Amino acid sequence: MPFDAPAFADVIETVIKTALAPLVARIKTLETHTTADLVRVEGYTSFLQRDLSAAMERIASLEAVPTQPGPQGPPGLDGLGFDAYTVDYDGERTFTHRWQAGEKAAEMTFRTPIAIYRGVYLDGKVYERGDLVTLRGSVYHCDTDTTTRPGDGKDWTLAVKSGKDSKAPWPR
Repeated sequence: MPFDAPAFADVIETVIKTALAPLVARIKTLETHTTADLVRVEGYTSFLQRDLSAAMERIASLEAVPTQPGPQGPPGLDGLGFDAYTVDYDGERTFTHRWQAGEKAAEMTFRTPIAIYRGVYLDGKVYERGDLVTLRGSVYHCDTDTTTRPGDGKDWTLAVKSGKDSKAPWPR
């Protein structure tokens, strides 16, 4: 398609008018102010009057030009609907989001540190961030993926400390 200079100029003019609309509204509110209001701003009166007059002239010349719609653009692509979106959850910590539109597909997987109780601590097992284990009656939270024993470093946080056994008969 050949370049259409008048249509392009019309589009540019419409964009400028739209961008200047808030300024036009502000200047029109300034028109209600008297010269005495402007004199109160010491040292700036002549600058304000000159700039206000110039801006009002420019705005009047833009408003005098009738607006015309620009040329019709090509149709856009269809958007994605909910039927093109799925989420898979592995039952523990992993969520996989999938989008598809025709030939195009995208996928994003992320893991969350959801607290999952793994039972009694086992030596040598790999524990993941968010795992909870029991050791000697206490419950520990795993702060980072590790094989270390709870209480032997900074990989675990004591969540619940074991209580003391009492010899007193029930009820206490």
